[in-house]
Amino acid sequence: MGLFYLDKANKVALCKEAYQVIPEFKKLSDDEMRFVILYTDYDSPFKQWPDKERKSKAQRWVFGEKAKDPEKDPKIRKAIEQFNELQFDDNRELYRTYQRKMTNFQLLYQNEEDPVKSDKYLIAIKNLRVEMNALHREIITNAQTEHVLKGNRKMSFLEKLRANKKLAEMRSTQAEKLGKINLMNELPTNNESKKENLIG
Repeated sequence: MGLFYLDKANKVALCKEAYQVIPEFKKLSDDEMRFVILYTDYDSPFKQWPDKERKSKAQRWVFGEKAKDPEKDPKIRKAIEQFNELQFDDNRELYRTYQRKMTNFQLLYQNEEDPVKSDKYLIAIKNLRVEMNALHREIITNAQTEHVLKGNRKMSFLEKLRANKKLAEMRSTQAEKLGKINLMNELPTNNESKKENLIG
């Protein structure tokens, strides 16, 4: 089961469980919610496209060619963040990272005229493709396996969404802590500060 389905009008709609976990989604119009889904969902029809193109296609599909950027609306930006929390999956996030790196390497390879550097980019692309294929197989296998709790009770879809949200919040906290550690490592020592003051 996914976060969205096709309604009677054959339009993308959000599942009721998502509204139970994130009541704020009800503040969005149907079209705003459709944009969030098509742009953000792991299984969006536009999932194979890089982030920028995926957003552009979702925007045109929902609002038309001349619509302004929906992400300029704070309400929609927040909804995208919350949607990502609901569907959060470590492997899927890693796959998206691979996709971004693949796009970057392909651009570098296409624009590089130095044969030595071109070979390095080509090797990186081939290695990354192997990793992506292996990870994709793992994602499919995990999707086919139901979450099972103690006592062999299967996790409900609502429980899964709440668990995803909790995991996303935990990963965010870990990233913040890591960022603070890196920042502390970059700060000058007392002696370095004194030297800078003397130079200034």
